[in-house]
Amino acid sequence: MYLLFGTKKILLIDSGATVASTSFPIRKHVEGIINRWCLNNKKQRKDLELVVAHTHNHLDHIAGDGQFQSQLYTTVVGTSVEDMSYFFKLSKWPYSIGTFALDNQRQLAIIPIPGHENASIAFYDCATGLLITGDSLLPGHLYIANFSANVDSIERLLYFIESNNLNVSAILGAHIEMTQTDKVDYPIGATYQPKERLLNLSLDHLHQLNNELQEQWKAGFDQRHKAYYDAFIVDPNPSQLPPYPSDGRMAEHGFILLPLSTLGLVWISHKPMFRTPHDFQLVFTARVTYSNLNHLLLPTNTSILQNQWTILPDLWSLNNLLNGNMTTFSAQFFIGNFEQESLNDSG
Repeated sequence: MYLLFGTKKILLIDSGATVASTSFPIRKHVEGIINRWCLNNKKQRKDLELVVAHTHNHLDHIAGDGQFQSQLYTTVVGTSVEDMSYFFKLSKWPYSIGTFALDNQRQLAIIPIPGHENASIAFYDCATGLLITGDSLLPGHLYIANFSANVDSIERLLYFIESNNLNVSAILGAHIEMTQTDKVDYPIGATYQPKERLLNLSLDHLHQLNNELQEQWKAGFDQRHKAYYDAFIVDPNPSQLPPYPSDGRMAEHGFILLPLSTLGLVWISHKPMFRTPHDFQLVFTARVTYSNLNHLLLPTNTSILQNQWTILPDLWSLNNLLNGNMTTFSAQFFIGNFEQESLNDSG
């Protein structure tokens, strides 16, 4: 966690991994630091707004938010991409660069860097040259949830620094997981870490990370691997699928429906086969619009599910759905199996 002071605003970056104020009174500690600063600088607490923001939306970075919510002179920024974009005026996520002023003399640049997590951002402090990168670059494991987004983000972050000729005095991540011995980390979950590596990294480390990501990207999906560097370990998530050719697996793809407790929401499960174009098992949460469904009401509890429900969508590409390029479709609803000509209606 980092606490940055200006004469008008104070920024707390991340709120910690603990919800309970009894075991981890993060707000009490932060307010104590602010009050001492006010005393030393002849300010009143009401003259300063505390803003709580986050490097990304993982529980160990946002768990303390509840201690700050609804408190005087305090704003807690939401953790979604939409919340971040609105507060920091990022009009085109992740390509916009935002600014945040602590006062007239201390400005921060806000750089979206999704990859470790969808709402990841970096903070560059123009006054000190500090670059705060959360879990995207730190002395430890660099876990990557979305590899392609992470490649673009690190390249974009490096370009932002170098194209603006910015001085980077240090790169500060959110954890220390490496020992003082090069390429050696602590066991995952360790609570005792003697002889830790220093927290601060340099621009050279950002270059190392960028080069590694670029090389693995060019080598292809099958060649992704852990890469050990002196100060960090690149750790791609092997479960991320590569993109499939656009408009492939074009067919009528049937789905089975299962109800959820929320009216209008259902699970939809693609009916797979062992041959293309139906050779994928997919399960989604979907929202049903009832524009053409006047008399068929979906149950909201599996205990009252009397019949099998299926849908037969229009002709479309399963690859486009797999790649995330398709989020809505029209379909016919069937009470029973659509392949057996059960009662149907449009939806």
